[in-house]
Amino acid sequence: MGSCVAKSKRIKPAEISDSNASRNNKLRLTMEFSQKQVEQLTDANDSKIPTKRKVRKRKYTLQNVEQGDHGTLLLIRQRSMFLGQYSTEIQKGFEERGMKIEGEIQTTCLQSAGIWVNCRKGMKPDLPNQDDYCILIDGPSYLLSVYDGHGQYGHDISNFVHSRLPNLMIAHPDWAENPKQAIKDTFVSCQQQLIDVCDKPETEFNCILSGTTATIVFYQKNKLIVANVGDSRAVLAKLENGKIIAHPITRDHKPEEADEKHRIERAGGEVKKLKNDWAERVYFKGKDSPGLSMTRALGDTMLQSIGISSEPETYEIDVEEEDQFVLICSDGVWEFISNQEAVEYVYKFKGDVRQATEMLSALAWSRWIKKDSSTVDDITVILAYLPKNFENNY
Repeated sequence: MGSCVAKSKRIKPAEISDSNASRNNKLRLTMEFSQKQVEQLTDANDSKIPTKRKVRKRKYTLQNVEQGDHGTLLLIRQRSMFLGQYSTEIQKGFEERGMKIEGEIQTTCLQSAGIWVNCRKGMKPDLPNQDDYCILIDGPSYLLSVYDGHGQYGHDISNFVHSRLPNLMIAHPDWAENPKQAIKDTFVSCQQQLIDVCDKPETEFNCILSGTTATIVFYQKNKLIVANVGDSRAVLAKLENGKIIAHPITRDHKPEEADEKHRIERAGGEVKKLKNDWAERVYFKGKDSPGLSMTRALGDTMLQSIGISSEPETYEIDVEEEDQFVLICSDGVWEFISNQEAVEYVYKFKGDVRQATEMLSALAWSRWIKKDSSTVDDITVILAYLPKNFENNY
């Protein structure tokens, strides 16, 4: 849970009542609504997995359809983006974030390509869903990204970044030749653009004590280029000796990581866990507020002077024969589900990416309820199978 804690009073949305009675009633209704949804999904899982619907070909979007090891491999000619839809209202617990599509394509095409996303509102009645995502498909390549906002304006910042960051990447002059360096440069550019937008008088949010994680996975020519700030983890699933095995790609940027803690302390910050808190946080030395439970993020400009960084860690991976799929999730999933449990759970759905993401979200929700019935973090799951010889089929 990427949270920023400050003692200043949070301004609640107009839809939320200030009375404790009203708040408790909303919380009860939210729990009832969401638990019913989880039970419906669980019941569906007990029945036979439905047959996938056929996808109609459109001349202006599809070049060909090939049958691969992971089901139908759909190659999309036109560049298309699938993004989390901004919500102007407070959603109910476990309510799914809508999807916005840029490009002449249907969501069934994304599903048939072996990729899907499920983004669910947590149970924090005074905040909207602060998770967001973007999936960009460009012929034989794709770019997947997950964002988990924090602070009063975390949802605005994740919404700003979710399309800005991918678009900046593909527009970078070195994107085709050196995507790893282009990604690093793009994080710097995106941070500056966020600051510039927040400085405008007409902007209704700021990034002083609000920010977002960002995890990017780019697939092209049997390579994965990965970058992240924060704790929205990416995991690669490999088939080894007949068993599916989880291999984390990214690491969570947490204050308890020795090198991250050292970097914060060298910058003049302090890492500590306050009494009755659940996590170590980064603070100004000698202060108990504000505090951030991660060491890297986009936004959070006040904390940059004590080491909070928007510079991503990057990774390059050669895709091998045993590599099956990539899973990217916000920490609403990883808080109570291990990497190994997640990939085993997803793998049993045998390529049905939509049901796999829905059920992993439901499992994460149920774990939160079991642990603490009053709080559930927002939950986002992106699942993408790695097609064999993708570029050769294109």
